[in-house]
This record gives sequence, structure tokens and C-alpha cells, in this order.
Amino acid sequence: MGMDYVARRTASGTLHLNWAIHSGIGRCLDLLGADLSEWSGANSGDLVSAATCRSWANLLSTAMAEERIRLCWIDGRQGKHRVLVVAGSRVQPDSLAEALDMIDLATGRGAPHDGMPTTDLDEMMTRVLKGFIEFMLESGGCRQQ
Repeated sequence: MGMDYVARRTASGTLHLNWAIHSGIGRCLDLLGADLSEWSGANSGDLVSAATCRSWANLLSTAMAEERIRLCWIDGRQGKHRVLVVAGSRVQPDSLAEALDMIDLATGRGAPHDGMPTTDLDEMMTRVLKGFIEFMLESGGCRQQ
């Protein structure tokens, strides 16, 4: 289960993300102020334009270079899990980040809040984010399915 991003440029192929990573990247993009009008939480084949793909990639790349993307470890009723957070950002009302946090709270996973300790990105999350950035830069736009 997850989200497949299918590139318009066939040489770029397909990027598969599980739901936790897909929603984590969406949460991170929202906290960075990205335009999420083309973001999808459904496997419906929604299109993401090449310009939006580049915009998302550039936002993430800049935030990673500035070390603003961090990990927050949450100890919820369902055990420990990690959430991407952005240093210096706040979850806005009626945002994707707020909706995802509410889902995590309702399902017992827990959600980050102000003052929680964070850590640097680990090797796996760094690799995942860099892979997403590279795909978005090279895809020429994509379908979410």
C-alpha cells in the first residue's frame, strides 16, 4: 500500500512510497509553505505539473541544505514512530499537516507538539527525501496513483 508517482518522462520511471513516507513528505511540504493544490491522498491518477514537481523538490532541497527538516520521535499508544518536522514552522489551521496530525492522534500514533526534542535526519530518511527530490526534478511532471 502506498502512493506511486509515475513520471511523464518514461526514463524517470516510477517512485513508490508507502503511506507513512508519502504523508510525511506532504506534511513537510505543507510546513514549508508549498502549494499543495496538486497533492493527492488518493491513488486516483491526479496529475502534478512539472513546475509543481520542481517547486516541491526545490523547497525540500533548500530546507535539507539548511538542516531545517528534522525528525521527531513520538511515543504513542501504538508504539514509537518518527515524524518529519520543520524547524521554525507551525502547523496552520485547516492544513494538510493539521489533518495528518489529527489522524495520527485519533489512531493512537500521537503527533508532535511545540517543545518536543528533535534529531537530525537519519540515513534512511535522508536517502528517501533525496530520492523524492531527484525524481521530482527529473520526472517532467507525474501522476499519483
